Amino acid sequence: MPVESRVKLSIYDVLGQAVRTLVDRTESVGDQSVQWNASTFGSGIYFYRLEATSTTDPGKTFRQVKKMVLMK
Repeated sequence: MPVESRVKLSIYDVLGQAVRTLVDRTESVGDQSVQWNASTFGSGIYFYRLEATSTTDPGKTFRQVKKMVLMK
């Protein structure tokens, strides 16, 4: 994170339904990481959505959606 931000990271299935929220908190400046324990999920295509809003300037928001494949 380039600045302290309110971060939300969620996983969605191919139908667009949220299946898990991994992060929903304020994160400090610096590199961050998180692991998804997908042992209860089936193989398939999922999407993750990352949203980060600066705590000092709420007008600055970063949003990104990426596709991922879970193979078991």
